[in-house]
Amino acid sequence: MGNPDYVTQHVYSASQLSEAGLEFELSDSKCLLDLKFDKGVLKIPCFLVHSGTEIQMRNILAFEECHISDKGSAYISQYFNVLDFLIDTEKDVSILVDKKIIVNWMGDANEVATMVNNLCTSILTPPFNSNYLSLCRRLNGFYENPRNKYKAIFVHEYFNTPWKIASTITAVLLVLFTLIQAVCSIWSLVKS
Repeated sequence: MGNPDYVTQHVYSASQLSEAGLEFELSDSKCLLDLKFDKGVLKIPCFLVHSGTEIQMRNILAFEECHISDKGSAYISQYFNVLDFLIDTEKDVSILVDKKIIVNWMGDANEVATMVNNLCTSILTPPFNSNYLSLCRRLNGFYENPRNKYKAIFVHEYFNTPWKIASTITAVLLVLFTLIQAVCSIWSLVKS
């Protein structure tokens, strides 16, 4: 299977990464394989999915597996392995569709998830090139960083609707004013 240093066993899904605070952005790049991660933002080029996409991609993957002797150069299968890691369910697809990273002409997000999950099933997982390996490790590191998780939970729980924002600000001000009143009361007792 290759050197374990060049194999990634797992990357968290798009929904898990999103819950940890990672932002997904549509990349300007025209190269499908050009995935970039920097400062909590994963930029992915647009991927158009239609009824013939699976057949086209399977043909490209088969060609790559048969004709590329250096499996470290099997960029298409590496890309689809990363995409397979990111997409587990229709929720993951919906996140990427909302960000216009995936253009879904199939209509059903579950069909896209199934297609992506099945693309690399009969293909040997190639060792990742250094760019994809680094990307996968940094994405996992981002998710596993407790600060990112707690920040995302805090934002999700207290700032995801206008009413929650207003009630959180009101509660903070109430606690602050109560604290100021207590300090003023103690100060006036100490002065007298």
